Amino acid sequence: VCLVTLNQSAVLTNQSSIAVYVAIPEPKLTLTVIPDSAVLTAGTTANITCDIDIDIAVDSHVEVIASFLDPNGSSVTEGDRYGVSNIESITSHEYKYKLTVSPLAVELDDGTFSCSVSITSGSKYVLESFASANDNLTVVAPMMEVSLDKTAVLVVDFEPYDMFSLT
Repeated sequence: VCLVTLNQSAVLTNQSSIAVYVAIPEPKLTLTVIPDSAVLTAGTTANITCDIDIDIAVDSHVEVIASFLDPNGSSVTEGDRYGVSNIESITSHEYKYKLTVSPLAVELDDGTFSCSVSITSGSKYVLESFASANDNLTVVAPMMEVSLDKTAVLVVDFEPYDMFSLT
């Protein structure tokens, strides 16, 4: 639905055209982390899904673009530990983007991940729309249980090597 309000002076001066701008509604975003756990263990994998609902039936002139930010506020790109994929649109107004983080690392992934979405059009009369959503990941080093009854050597085979204690 588009509501147009004409300025009285525009009508009285017999202007041949009037520019009408349409604003795309702000999309609704939902971030989901799998596994759904309060605490994630370093060395495992997490999938962060950004569900986007733009509440309008879009045509081919509208583009939905999503990007992820890591806890340091840096853009996440496809690489060593990150996999970014666009899951095909479910309907003409629902989209999914997925970030896979593997392996999780305490020093890099403990904190807030964000998904930012922009909806753009090739028309100068359709105004862009933006939104973002956040979710916090708590990443901890894996726990080990060791029983010592004699002199033993403890081999630590997970990072960070210097962040453990014996009790």
